[in-house]
Amino acid sequence: MLGLLLKSWNKDRLTNAETSCQASRQMIRLRVLSILPLFLVAALSTVSAKTYLKVGMLDTLAGRADAIVAVEVLSTDYTRTAADGPMYAEARVLKVLKGKISLRRRIRFGETEWWGPTFREGERRIIFLSRVTSKDPYYEVEWHTTYTGGVDFFLDKGSLLDLSEASLKDFLDTLEEVRLSPPTIRFGVDVQDTKPSRLSLTIANETDSALRINPSRIALSFNIDGIRYSRRVDWAIPFESPWIRIEPGSTLSGSVGIEPQQLKGVGEFTVMMGHSVAFFPHRCWVGTKVVKIRTGQEEDTTRLRKVRPATHIDLFETGANG
Repeated sequence: MLGLLLKSWNKDRLTNAETSCQASRQMIRLRVLSILPLFLVAALSTVSAKTYLKVGMLDTLAGRADAIVAVEVLSTDYTRTAADGPMYAEARVLKVLKGKISLRRRIRFGETEWWGPTFREGERRIIFLSRVTSKDPYYEVEWHTTYTGGVDFFLDKGSLLDLSEASLKDFLDTLEEVRLSPPTIRFGVDVQDTKPSRLSLTIANETDSALRINPSRIALSFNIDGIRYSRRVDWAIPFESPWIRIEPGSTLSGSVGIEPQQLKGVGEFTVMMGHSVAFFPHRCWVGTKVVKIRTGQEEDTTRLRKVRPATHIDLFETGANG
């Protein structure tokens, strides 16, 4: 009888312990899920400052996609986040370059996991689509976007007739060419003691051909003492169009402010600038630049001075993702 009582007691104790562990795991899971959207909202509220292109990704993009279409974005559904389900967009098909999709059809597609939202109503885009298979139950639609390394492809309204699978390949080849010989990007910082310092940015087109850049989609961030700050660039001149043309030998300049207390006692900090949009059929630069800027300060001094432009590190050449 005593043996049976001990056996029953041990069984109840194990059951209670297992129930307690399950409850603890569930509590941890709920806490993680409760704070995860906060990080996602913070990440999606700013334009991404970097792309995740790898060598050869642009060359193989058209081949990796099951369908390629030019579309006009009609609506988006971003009520979910990548944590609890895919995000969707709906568009009207303007031209089919590859795949079995009907012209003028309205299609609803999911955005690649952990990358989005980027689509906005009224935009004309070139999108690369992959068919949803039975092995990919994440999406509730027929198509989802093919991973592009974080690059968005926009379509000039007057170029629809010129868009074809062959001309798109030439466009992607040009993007790769510019990626290997990018514009010169210079950074400098004018450090002030009592008023906001200014981090200057200059994009110089020292190539033989004009380049198109969308200043509103250029994102800049800097890392000081392990804290990352994202900033919109204040450009030196206003722009009448989202896409501007930088002629050979011309420059584009802007700056961002840094509060004095953020640089106090800091000897150097890291700056990252990214441009992750392309504009068919124009020659564009897509990429990321990372630099380290020395402020000339020592830990025990408060003397601040202007410093020389930083040394450039091209993430594409080093293979790093930053």
